[in-house]
Amino acid sequence: MNTTASPDTTSKKSTGDLSLAFDVGHSSIGWAVLQNIDASAPSILGCGAVIFAADDCLASQRRTFRRQRRHVRSTRQRIARMKALLAHLGVLSREQLDQPGCAWPWQLAARALCGGPLLNWSELWDVLRWYAHNRGYDGNRRWSAADIETLKEDTEKEENAINLMQKNAVTTMAETFAKNSASTH
Repeated sequence: MNTTASPDTTSKKSTGDLSLAFDVGHSSIGWAVLQNIDASAPSILGCGAVIFAADDCLASQRRTFRRQRRHVRSTRQRIARMKALLAHLGVLSREQLDQPGCAWPWQLAARALCGGPLLNWSELWDVLRWYAHNRGYDGNRRWSAADIETLKEDTEKEENAINLMQKNAVTTMAETFAKNSASTH
């Protein structure tokens, strides 16, 4: 789109016949000033576009806040559905489900994954709630790719985690943690 256009000097100009046209995009606004002299095509008196940088645009900020709200809402809904299921099964009371979780649910998960004692319902709830809160972020790669430095750090962390799991011949970080903590004690 042109940022400027030369005015039409052959047309008779009167301010009563002016029209403004806008094309609003997600990171730009196109505009044109038209003059309708007769029934034929209008004369273009001026046109252009205002383009906003990705971080300067309020839409970018609103999109970030909306993504955060959706993430919080989906996490709360996921936990509420699990609470409802456990309450329906009658394995934990509503009061037990509303209690704060333990400080080390990943250790409980690692213990169970490595063939340790079975988790009781309260411990299982702590692990499930922890996983619901700390779900993976692979689905967020599309929007997080905008921050290349963070993406590089995340990629490095993932590669280190994968190498550590392969070294220990396990498939999860919880198993890796359990295997390493068992060998240090």
